[in-house]
Amino acid sequence: MATPESLSNDDLAGLQQGFAELGDACLSAEVAALVALIEGSANGAPAPDGLALFAPEHLNETTDETGITLPSLGAAIALLRSQATIGGRLLDQEPGLILASPESELPIRQLVADLQVNSRDEFNPWSLEVAIDARLSGSYYYLVARGNLPLELGRLTPAPQLTSEVQFETGFYRAKAEHSFGCCVVDHRPIVRISTASGV
Repeated sequence: MATPESLSNDDLAGLQQGFAELGDACLSAEVAALVALIEGSANGAPAPDGLALFAPEHLNETTDETGITLPSLGAAIALLRSQATIGGRLLDQEPGLILASPESELPIRQLVADLQVNSRDEFNPWSLEVAIDARLSGSYYYLVARGNLPLELGRLTPAPQLTSEVQFETGFYRAKAEHSFGCCVVDHRPIVRISTASGV
């Protein structure tokens, strides 16, 4: 809530900027909730089968003993491609995205750039994208299948609802941000966690 005096002295529109920040904070809460599904406990949140996202039974984790290198990426891709339905049919997943913390960003981008520049189509058919989020720890990075996501996010409204009003009796300005969403793990098979030996 802001007083009429605050509004009249707000030459740099700081109050309006703060109001816009409320919406950004709502969207940031979504990302934090999604990260918590992946890294909120030792092996992630429960998947639909009741096991943790990276439970040993899911066969979707490998350890990177040599740093962020082509062999470690190859091991992750092999795990991703080996995922199958309950009936044993292979899912034929294509690697699409590497998700990592800022600590891993430089070596990952170097690796992807080297693949793009130095290889031919028969060696690098993936066109891997890279996504970096500072909420992720430096202990892991992740390979995600193209077009098949392990997490789902649902909202009651398409975006945060921002409302404001000026009270007639007092001239006070009030602002409110409302946002309702939920998220969960929907499938363990489209993601592989690569555990770094001692951080990046």
